[in-house]
Amino acid sequence: MSTKLIGVTTQGTPRFIHYGGLNAWCTGTAYDRDGTVYVSLIGRVTAVSAIWAAFQSGTTLWPDGFGYVSKRPKLEGATYHTLRTRLPKSGWLHMVVLHTQATMRNLPDQTFFVLSASDEPPLDAFWAQWNNALPFPALPEWKPILWEQGIAQDLIYPCTAEGAFCWKVLPAHDIWSEILQSCARQHYNRRNDHEHVSSR
Repeated sequence: MSTKLIGVTTQGTPRFIHYGGLNAWCTGTAYDRDGTVYVSLIGRVTAVSAIWAAFQSGTTLWPDGFGYVSKRPKLEGATYHTLRTRLPKSGWLHMVVLHTQATMRNLPDQTFFVLSASDEPPLDAFWAQWNNALPFPALPEWKPILWEQGIAQDLIYPCTAEGAFCWKVLPAHDIWSEILQSCARQHYNRRNDHEHVSSR
């Protein structure tokens, strides 16, 4: 019972989420103090649709043992994307709701979120979203360094999540610029060292 979205597959222990006497399974959430960036729901169409409508109206929902599900304050140009999949045999609906800033269409100069199905650094998704968010030139081979330095400089940190892994990335231009300058120097020095050795 899973739907893949942006490299995320629901996993872990599902919990009930309730609204207006209706129940559905909540198979994953990710959020920070400002609200939800990802939620996965499975159940009867009526129940899942009602819970989705409550979420979209700004109602705070409390899945059993999952913290909370609450709509983020509106960001200019950012919305929630909804993916619906009817599950075979049962006829149940699997619905994934994802904030724009947790997709490959994240807005520039805004905090964004990177989702993954494992705790390994999601470098490809990070790279795509980082390039959307920041106006700096960088080489693809710098992905691991950007991630490591982002963690070290408190520009990247994990969010509370169940059934997935999520990181919040801050678009601090001045610090990212310093990191890139360091990457460029290292790249230039390695290239010069290689050319020096080759010329011998």
